[in-house]
Amino acid sequence: MMIELHIDYIKNVNYALLHNHIPVCSSIELANVGEEDLLDISVSIGGRFVQEQRSAIYSRIDRGSTVRISDVAVLPKADALLELSERVISSFTVQIYSGEEVLLSREYDLELMAFDQWLGTQILPQCLASFVVPNQPAVGRMVVKASALLKQMTGASAFVEYQDGDPNTVVEQVSAIFAALHQEGIIYRAVPASYEAIGQRITLADQVLESHQGNCIELTLLMASVLEAVGINSGVVIMSGHAFLGVWLSEVCYRQSICDDASFLEKACSEGISEMLVLECTDLTKDYASFEHAQEIARQHLKRDNEFQMFIDIARCRLEGIISLPTRLSEGGTWKLAPEEAPKHTACAIEATHRTRYDLDRAYDDKTEVNKLDIWERKLLDFSLRNNFLNLSVRSRAIQFISFDVASIEDYLQENTEYCIHPIPEGVVRVDREERLLRSSMISSLEPLILNDITRQKLLHTYYAEDETQLILKNIYRHARTTREETGANPLYLAIGLLRWYEKKNSPRARYAPLLLLPVDLIYKRGRYYIRKRDEEISLNITLIEYIRQTYGIRIKGIDPLPRDEHGVDVPLIFAQVRDALREQSKWDVEEECVLGAFSFNKYLMWHDIHNHREELLSHPVVASLVSGSLQWQPQPLQTNLAEEDKHLTPGSIALPVPVDSSQLSAVLEAGRGSSFILYGPPGTGKSQTITNLIANALYQGRRVLFVAEKMAALSVVQSRLEKIGLDPFCLELHSNKVTKKHVLEQLSKALHAAKIREPEEYDTIAQKLYERRTLLIQYMESLHEDREGAKLSLYECISRYESYEVEPLEVALNEQLAHLDGGFITHCEELLGSKLPAVLNVAGQPSEHPLVGQWPTLACIQEPQTLARLLDEGVTLAGRIQRARILLTEIFGADLEDSERSLRLGIDLLSEISASPLMHSSVAAIAFDEHQIAQLRSSWEHLKYRDELRAMLTADCREEFLEIDALSLLQEWKAIEDSWFLPRFFASRSYLKKMRFYSEKLQAQTVAGYLERVLEYQKEVKHCAGESGGIHQLLGRSLSTTELGSLLDYLPRLVKAVEAFAEGLQLSVSAIRESIKPAFTEELKHQLRGLDALSGEWSQYIKEAEPWVSYQFPSDSSFSVALSSCFSRWQTHQGLVGKWYSWIQLRGELSSQGLDIVIREVEAKRVDAAQLMQAFFKGLYRALAEQKIAQSELLCTFEGELFDQQVQRYKELTAEFQELSKKMLYARLSNQLPHVYEDIDNSSEIGRLNRNIANGGRGTSIRQLLDDIPNLLPRLCPCMLMSPMSVAQYIDLGAEKFDLVVFDEASQMPTSEAVGAIARGNALIVVGDPKQMPPTSFFSTNSVEEEEESIDDLESILQDCQALSLPSLQLNWHYRSRHESLIAFSNHEYYDGELITFPSVDDQATKVRFIHIKGTYDKGKTRQNKAEAEAIVHEVCRRLRDDSLRGESLGIVAFSAAQQNLIEDTLTERMARDTSLQELADQLYEPIFIKNLENVQGDERDVILFSIGYGADATGQVSMNFGPLNKAGGERRLNVAVSRARCEMLVFSTMTSDQIDLRRTKAKGVEGLKHFLEYAERQTLVRRPQPDTDSADRIIAEQIANRLQKAGYPAMTQLGRSNFKVNLAVALPSAPDCYRLGILIDGEAYRRTQTTRDREVVQPSVLGSLDWEVMRVWSPDWFRQPDLVIERILARLKSLPERPLKQQSTAVSSPFAITEADLIAEPISSSEALEYPATDSYTSTSLEDFVREVVAREQPITYSLLSKRVAAFKSFARVSSTITGIVDALLPMFFAVSDRDGRTLWLTQKDGEQWKGYRPNTAIAKRSIEEIPSVELMEVLLEVVKQNVSIAPDAATLIAAKRMGFSRRGANVDAAFSYALEQLQQSGLLLENEGKLILSR
Repeated sequence: MMIELHIDYIKNVNYALLHNHIPVCSSIELANVGEEDLLDISVSIGGRFVQEQRSAIYSRIDRGSTVRISDVAVLPKADALLELSERVISSFTVQIYSGEEVLLSREYDLELMAFDQWLGTQILPQCLASFVVPNQPAVGRMVVKASALLKQMTGASAFVEYQDGDPNTVVEQVSAIFAALHQEGIIYRAVPASYEAIGQRITLADQVLESHQGNCIELTLLMASVLEAVGINSGVVIMSGHAFLGVWLSEVCYRQSICDDASFLEKACSEGISEMLVLECTDLTKDYASFEHAQEIARQHLKRDNEFQMFIDIARCRLEGIISLPTRLSEGGTWKLAPEEAPKHTACAIEATHRTRYDLDRAYDDKTEVNKLDIWERKLLDFSLRNNFLNLSVRSRAIQFISFDVASIEDYLQENTEYCIHPIPEGVVRVDREERLLRSSMISSLEPLILNDITRQKLLHTYYAEDETQLILKNIYRHARTTREETGANPLYLAIGLLRWYEKKNSPRARYAPLLLLPVDLIYKRGRYYIRKRDEEISLNITLIEYIRQTYGIRIKGIDPLPRDEHGVDVPLIFAQVRDALREQSKWDVEEECVLGAFSFNKYLMWHDIHNHREELLSHPVVASLVSGSLQWQPQPLQTNLAEEDKHLTPGSIALPVPVDSSQLSAVLEAGRGSSFILYGPPGTGKSQTITNLIANALYQGRRVLFVAEKMAALSVVQSRLEKIGLDPFCLELHSNKVTKKHVLEQLSKALHAAKIREPEEYDTIAQKLYERRTLLIQYMESLHEDREGAKLSLYECISRYESYEVEPLEVALNEQLAHLDGGFITHCEELLGSKLPAVLNVAGQPSEHPLVGQWPTLACIQEPQTLARLLDEGVTLAGRIQRARILLTEIFGADLEDSERSLRLGIDLLSEISASPLMHSSVAAIAFDEHQIAQLRSSWEHLKYRDELRAMLTADCREEFLEIDALSLLQEWKAIEDSWFLPRFFASRSYLKKMRFYSEKLQAQTVAGYLERVLEYQKEVKHCAGESGGIHQLLGRSLSTTELGSLLDYLPRLVKAVEAFAEGLQLSVSAIRESIKPAFTEELKHQLRGLDALSGEWSQYIKEAEPWVSYQFPSDSSFSVALSSCFSRWQTHQGLVGKWYSWIQLRGELSSQGLDIVIREVEAKRVDAAQLMQAFFKGLYRALAEQKIAQSELLCTFEGELFDQQVQRYKELTAEFQELSKKMLYARLSNQLPHVYEDIDNSSEIGRLNRNIANGGRGTSIRQLLDDIPNLLPRLCPCMLMSPMSVAQYIDLGAEKFDLVVFDEASQMPTSEAVGAIARGNALIVVGDPKQMPPTSFFSTNSVEEEEESIDDLESILQDCQALSLPSLQLNWHYRSRHESLIAFSNHEYYDGELITFPSVDDQATKVRFIHIKGTYDKGKTRQNKAEAEAIVHEVCRRLRDDSLRGESLGIVAFSAAQQNLIEDTLTERMARDTSLQELADQLYEPIFIKNLENVQGDERDVILFSIGYGADATGQVSMNFGPLNKAGGERRLNVAVSRARCEMLVFSTMTSDQIDLRRTKAKGVEGLKHFLEYAERQTLVRRPQPDTDSADRIIAEQIANRLQKAGYPAMTQLGRSNFKVNLAVALPSAPDCYRLGILIDGEAYRRTQTTRDREVVQPSVLGSLDWEVMRVWSPDWFRQPDLVIERILARLKSLPERPLKQQSTAVSSPFAITEADLIAEPISSSEALEYPATDSYTSTSLEDFVREVVAREQPITYSLLSKRVAAFKSFARVSSTITGIVDALLPMFFAVSDRDGRTLWLTQKDGEQWKGYRPNTAIAKRSIEEIPSVELMEVLLEVVKQNVSIAPDAATLIAAKRMGFSRRGANVDAAFSYALEQLQQSGLLLENEGKLILSR
């Protein structure tokens, strides 16, 4: 047929459908399936009960197309449906027209229902709401009736529906309506079979009220109709075969018209939520009805969720358009029942129980702040269904109680009520045991009894009979006890309330999880089991809360913290909150039941650690820091300067029983100091070796160590290493929670009975020798590489730099600057000599040949050339004058006078001085040098000067004539007058004075005599001067005035000085000069000197004035005056060249300022080519510095390389020897602290208990209890414990004494949540791991924190969390695993930035990483395997197994996916099954073949690793960028682990090449790393990172040696290596150039950077030796002084080597620990020993004083009472009387006495008392009473007993001590004495009492 018709319609139709406008037909479609288009198509529909319709015309329907007809529908005739009273089967016809041609006609069945028929639950069941008819008159009458009843109940008749928001108001209204309907006396009519099938007839409300009959659904609809009439929302609950009513107590409705989740209704009805009640409406038909009973019956129905079908919400139906049926009026129809007298019901109880509704929204804000501890708890939770916190199975370890009121049970238990557990009450029918959880409400008949027993009798009933109850409780009791003993955690809880939940919506099986967990104890007494609350808080089941949050996104608010009531927690409110959160979860609900059980899960103990010990955890600084996210204490800084440590660290202060490099040593030292830090351990860097040393040293220092590893493999490696060094007896391994008691007891027994050995006698001697030898080697290194005189260059730098130049050196003399040069100075000199000097010489030319040589212009001169021109003009003028001056000097001094600036200056100065003479006479020159004549002249001058002074004075007052008078006569006359009588004197004086006044008015009687005396003196001087003037005239040719003579005397010294200066300056004779100048004292000289006398000053002034612009230097090899003239003339001519000349002058000054005068001299002398000048200078300089440093060093000045090699060899031997001694020393220390098991050991002591457990196999004692019993003994037996995080939580109490050190291995794989418990059990923390290796195995698990809590979430591992805290860190850098650098080069480059120190191989020219390209495809869509790669790998494995030369290498296979791993494993297994010889060969390998994937290969290594990439192109050639785990976060870390597993070789099998990985399509770091790895495997290339060349100095010497060796025919390579470590020179033999044989190490920069002597002289050569190198040192002082001899030694060594290595050397350098017979100690050394009491019958003293002294000396310590007894015997007294005590008291001052129990104890001296050790037991010969024994002896024996028992009760200790002292019985005196001694020991701190046990203080 060309056309197809598709019609979708409802075959069963009733009036309700039509009334609610529900379309009968949902779609009509026409499909043109013919080959041609259809034209003018229309559709018609019609039938008897269906309206006739025809569609519009569709002009064209293309072939193959479909159209939907929307303008016609199946419309039943409303009138016909209204009239139907019975079901009618009819049909309708659909016709398709093309124009008017009928193309298709088809008839369809249609079943029409009666007006009052409901279509049932299969077809639009919500139409049932149409049968709720609130508007019928009969319903209105019921509202009025109910109103009257409501007024009876409440006092108010109004139906207020939901207006006041109180659910109890709604309940009262519903109750009144229920009572009103009950009064109608309706009787129950049976429901037709399968009423819910199609076509159920419904009697409407008015008919039910009229007929007084109804079934369950009709009564429910009646009640719903009345409720709707008063505005209360309701709904119909449909069960299998039954229906009842649901009433909303809040003005809400369901989100859909149909609800298929019974649990939703249960939750809405539950206490606290109270949003709904359910009502059994058939109770309306009972004679006596109860509103509460009707509700209870409905609730019971609701619990049968397997019968529940749906809930039809009437209010929601109304919102969706479902309206009530109209009231149908009949005009004489037969369907209406005749009215009958209806029976009346007797009574209806309408009291409504008060309902509680919590304000759940308000609690949403009461959330406790989440911290890290909460996060950790969550992460430890177990979400598997094995966990009974999620999936409770009520079996042997759990028992359910019948509990109608769980809130009351919680309240009573919180009040410390003790409940007795009883079986199910007798007479009760046994419940269905198939149910996983029983509902108490299902046996409601027991409710009164059970509630009475709960509240009054304090009984809890189970669902089981007596025997079964007792059996289950016994199992629970025993399991809880065992768990508590073994783990320290009590798993017993009472689960209050359980969540019924389903994994999926369609899961048929419900699961149950406890909601509230009340910690309880189960006690057995009087034949019954009781439960009571433990002293812990009730808690929420956090596992459940987290599980539903993470899995289903359900967040239960308002329960964190748990809401409280007056007794404990508010259980109903909590249940309400949970139910409220679960509204949308179909079938989920809270079961209000109680279950007693042992609740636990895989990581429960670690969770318990955090949950129950928060305060203890937060008191630990590291844990507190992890919680807060910042350091809460100040870690001590790490001492990273190992070079300094190497100088001072004595070998005996640290234990290093296995080889150690510097990075490992740093970690060991810091651990020994008690530091907390991170230790990064990249692959192959010796983490386990470091941990072994670290643990060994900690034990050596007396510390306790807890070593924690998640994986047993990591722990086993360390345990094996500890065993090899002899520490296995002292290390207790408790890794797995499955560890057996037998295993533990064997380890403890091994420790307890471990052999005890002596400390090696030679230990200290060898340690000292090793220290001295190390000090010598350090001194050499420092002498070579450090400055000893303050210079900035080391000797080695000087030597290497000296060797770097290939020119002849200059002979450099070290001045102050050169002797202390630094790097900046050298750089500056290199710039000056290397670039600036050649450039200047190129511009200025050769300085010695330049026309301006001798002229030194300044910058100012260059800037002002006119000044230079002026100065040169003036210079030329001055030069001319100087020439004239030279002529004059020649005339005076002769032609022999040198022509120099000095002679000119001095000559002119002398002539100027001569010309300045006040007297020009030839005798002046002679007089100047004649002291006698000068003295005579000076005397004459002094008389002349005195004469003149007198004259001047007299003439100042008197006339000139006064000087000529006869002064003597006049003076005599005056004296005579003065001597005469008064009167004559008067007259005579008047006459005399009158005469004298002629000369002066000042001549009075008082002054005249004085004046006359002065005149007389003057006249004498005149006479004297006149006498000497003749001599002066004769000497000087004329007389001289006083002034002239004075001037001459002043001049003569100047002349002498000038002559002497001239003579001295020119080294001439003064006498000769004196004779030469005599003729010069002429007036003519003054004429000749005119213009020249100031020449010297002018020249000086000229030079001074020129100084800012220019200075001059004139040739010293020619006459000055001539040179001066010549130079100024030349300079004036070439003054235009001054700019270029200045560049040299400037550079010359700079060179001179730097102390480089030798360079200036060499340049100006033209002795060295300018191009080589710098090298020649520096080579000379470095040679001079090196020679100076060698000469100044006592060690280096006598250094001989061959002798020093012997020192190094001896150091290596001592290191190895001391390493073995360290093992013995460590073992001796640990073994000698072990207690010795004596026969009288107390059974209650820790040793006694341990011995008993060892003997009986620990019967009745758990491992936890076993360890808890020996808290003091265990640290002595096993100071090191090796555990997993789980076993730490299981076996070690958090409150026990902390370990000194906690060490985590593989910390990158350990989540912080699992680590904190172990961290808190120690003081210091060391976190060992590599953040660039595998993350925790749960890394990709579901996130356990909410989005708002991500800021406080911890990182993926404890390692990263400690990193985030900035905890101090160290890193292991030396890589040992790979025997070829190519194997680790990629990882080192890609992930460690080249920081790993790796060692080159002798075959370094080859690579050990090979890429093998395989032809094949990756089966992407199906198996996800690569068969071609698997086949290729298996083939390679088989080839290697069959090849004898390859079979010695172990094999490992790493696949990049689990699927590929499985394929390879299956393929290899099949191949070996076919060829059993392959399996035999594989079994012979020293390591088994492993096949692993990226996820589980960490920790494994093999000689050869075969990689299967697996991924690649599929069959279509497409390469997906999905590479499994590499695409995820941390993928690059997985790759890093995988590519670092190989020791000897790595083969990469891949069908894909690196070019096929397109990084544009992925951002995953792991994929990027894979591409780079494949590139490396294919091409052996890595992207080079720029690195500073720190070893260039080493290369210089190495290249020089290499050049010499290559000339001798030996291939050589310098600086061989791919890491920071290099073999300075690798040499091969001519016959085998592809394999290096000799590795030469130079003591250069790398030698200096190596931090420790051990690294330099032991580790590096040893590792190279293990890689088949022959190693030789070249000492740079040797090479500097005697390079030929060094070459001879190297050649001799090369000639002695075989062509190939003889055998592969082992990396092991230490042998396993062994104890010899000579090492053993027969008996342990104890702190005190029993001593023999001295003889008391052989005293020889005769005097009392001597006797007493002898007694005390022999028997000390001796008590006062015993000494008195001895004195009494000496004095022959029968007893000790007061006389005796008086004697003793008098002698006491002679001794040292201390107070004792009841007296005193005496020693001879105080020193004797301080040194006393031991005790002296009573024997048959020597007996003392307890009063006669000093307390010090009792204290010593008590100490010994406690030490030997480790921990012992005080009573037991005194009992054993008394027996050892010889007291077979203890009396009151003995007890008192020992009690006193014990008290003294405790007061002194020697003994401590802990939990009733005595222990030694530490």
